[in-house]
Amino acid sequence: MSKEVNLLCFDEFQVTDIADAVILKRLFEILYKNYVVMVATSNRHPDKLYLQGLQRHLFLPYIEELKVKCVVVHVSAKDFRVRHDIVSHKYLFPSPESKDSQYASLSESHKERIKQKGGSYQEMSQDVKLELNKHLIGATDINMVVNEKSKGENYIVNEEIHKEFKKIFKTLTDGHKPQSKAIEVMQGRVINCKNWIHGVGYFHFSELCEEAVGAADYIAVAQNCSTILLEGIPVFDLSSNRNALRRFINLVDELYNHSVKLYCTAEASLDELFKVRKEEEDIFDEAFAFDRTKSRLIEMQSDFWFKKQQNFTKKMTKTKVKKKTTDF
Repeated sequence: MSKEVNLLCFDEFQVTDIADAVILKRLFEILYKNYVVMVATSNRHPDKLYLQGLQRHLFLPYIEELKVKCVVVHVSAKDFRVRHDIVSHKYLFPSPESKDSQYASLSESHKERIKQKGGSYQEMSQDVKLELNKHLIGATDINMVVNEKSKGENYIVNEEIHKEFKKIFKTLTDGHKPQSKAIEVMQGRVINCKNWIHGVGYFHFSELCEEAVGAADYIAVAQNCSTILLEGIPVFDLSSNRNALRRFINLVDELYNHSVKLYCTAEASLDELFKVRKEEEDIFDEAFAFDRTKSRLIEMQSDFWFKKQQNFTKKMTKTKVKKKTTDF
């Protein structure tokens, strides 16, 4: 690399795991010795890179070298992503009134089980939430919303939003019957999309963020889907679903980088989607990285973003469908 490159630029520089930390340390030791200049932007000061990371002490020498080799400049700027007008019906979540109505529709036995688990949806066990989901949307639709073999039951389905989301999918696909698509990742590995047609993929959150998937999978998904519908994003915190949060952050990064149109349903608004205590904000990378995720999701809901994608969408090769149907 140093034989062909004199200047190396990174945007949104971050370190999230020990493998990256070790590779970066060795890579830049060699690049610096060969007089390659690095310019990078980051939401973190060098001293806070890979903060609280596993075996971070192995990465600390690189941080010191980074501060010696590079001039650290603090830039204060507004977030350009949030300046666009938001388009409705791209990020769906239940209103407090909807949740109250949903709760009122439950049987007394369901209400009692909620009270026994702490009186709130968030504190219920997954088996109780799955039971409530079945009650709320009906057993015939449960496989469309949650995978009972996964951990995806930590989200309470809102019946109205679920139906609206299905309508959006039918509109985007012109009513054609979706098909299962095996998306090739690498070395024979595939990630399955159970409902895909004409570059539109319908996933549940558990399929993409609670299984053993990573950046390579998300890149493959983004390359095969011009539009993604992601159902069932739960409220995050750093104790109960931290790994899912990290995957969700990576997923949004790749969808953003590949200019994918994104429709979501979530348990709460963006402002309430990540619960983090004040003392955790400057300690955990996830707390810091989620600000970028939130910013990107805001831009991805904008009219600017969806118009920007039109040319990209036209380039997608459409699968020929002989029969038109509304089964879904």
